[in-house]
Amino acid sequence: MQTRRLSVPGKPRPLGQSCKDDAPNPQELAELWGVCTSIRDRFIVGVLQWAGLRVGELCHLRRTWVNFEENTIEVPRRQSCTCWECVNRRNGEWKLETKQGIRTIRINPLLRTIMLEFFEAHDCLNLTRQRVWQIIKELCRRARIGPGFS
Repeated sequence: MQTRRLSVPGKPRPLGQSCKDDAPNPQELAELWGVCTSIRDRFIVGVLQWAGLRVGELCHLRRTWVNFEENTIEVPRRQSCTCWECVNRRNGEWKLETKQGIRTIRINPLLRTIMLEFFEAHDCLNLTRQRVWQIIKELCRRARIGPGFS
């Protein structure tokens, strides 16, 4: 199987290249899901794949964002945060870069099940963006696919 290179977050892409070019194909996704042995890993992959949250949003996703009765995620404009990055670089507040990021996302039944299991034990992911990228790269390595989330 041919592997693709992972796009480095924050680096410009070559002219004409889309982030969709880095997206994993269905076979790669199946292989990726096959190596997700922990609820944390399934939560990360599921939220990125099915909800389409950005990695920074995933890192700040709280149980309070999720409405399990309506099967939605409400991405807020801002929230207070105690993570290292927010405390030391953002005066204790996480916020979206643009107001267009405020949105309601429908969650499918599989993601709902994963989120319910994850939020039974945790209020949030409590990882930095860098750590989430390390986890994704490690999962891709174990699945023997080129990292495809960007």
